[in-house]
Amino acid sequence: MSKKIAVLVSGGGTNLQALMDYEKSTKDCPYQIVAVISDHKDAYALERACKAGIKTFVTSPYVVMGAEVAKAATRDEKRIAVSDKVLEICHQMDVCAIVQAGWLTVLSGKIIDEFANKIINLHPALLPKFGGVGMWGHHVHEAVLAAGEKESGCTIHLVRKKAEGEIIHTPEEYDFPDCLYQDHWERAEAYGIVGENGELLACIEVCPEEWSNRLMVTELWVDDSLQKQGIGKKLMDKAKEIAKFQNRRAIILETQSCNTNAIGFYLHQGFELIGFDKCCYTNKDIERREVRINLGYFFAMNGRWE
Repeated sequence: MSKKIAVLVSGGGTNLQALMDYEKSTKDCPYQIVAVISDHKDAYALERACKAGIKTFVTSPYVVMGAEVAKAATRDEKRIAVSDKVLEICHQMDVCAIVQAGWLTVLSGKIIDEFANKIINLHPALLPKFGGVGMWGHHVHEAVLAAGEKESGCTIHLVRKKAEGEIIHTPEEYDFPDCLYQDHWERAEAYGIVGENGELLACIEVCPEEWSNRLMVTELWVDDSLQKQGIGKKLMDKAKEIAKFQNRRAIILETQSCNTNAIGFYLHQGFELIGFDKCCYTNKDIERREVRINLGYFFAMNGRWE
């Protein structure tokens, strides 16, 4: 039996049209579009839906809140008002899933909880590149071409509730992997992603080297299920943020010469070779073709922020 879905739109509705075409041409289509909701009253997507006989709704802040209230409302207040109205319509139409197909308003509040893992977003670029404010429709494609990218595409992902702040655990209260918080790393800090069942899915551990005023990255790993999603970059950005806050002159780390993927990643993040140890693992590391590589990321030559 087809699942009733609502499609959220803001512009021309080419993605909506593709969804409608597939539903019409597919005998056992798994979904039925029962509502098209737009936060812009003049969106051409609404006309597409009307021609297809699908019920349409407009949920712009001015429509939902009234002109005077909307003019004085903050961005977050507008988002909550629009989101609550979308939730009301979804209840009214007995919707079980939502597709954001070129939808510009950030959903927030109760709808994220009630439709947890049931909201799909379509983005016309390969995230994390070309996402964020202003990256919609033709603006995305123009930015891709201007950047000289050799490939492009779309990203389809589940919309999840953003954490209100960092969730902090200590080694004593959380079963971290044995590789974290080793005794010889004093004042180590770890940041990462914890799954719904409490499993650690990605992590970076940093530790200050006080005598040299550098920050060491002692662990960095991402579970296979989260590979190729920009998680490693975000974790490394966190290390750079910490180093900047602590006014460190550099970030240092080590890896193995055989770990070419990791070396490539670190070089792409701005690290450079600062040395190697040819007898770290055995006295015949050179013969074994596996030596320790030391990499560094430098902020300022004088040890202070410029």
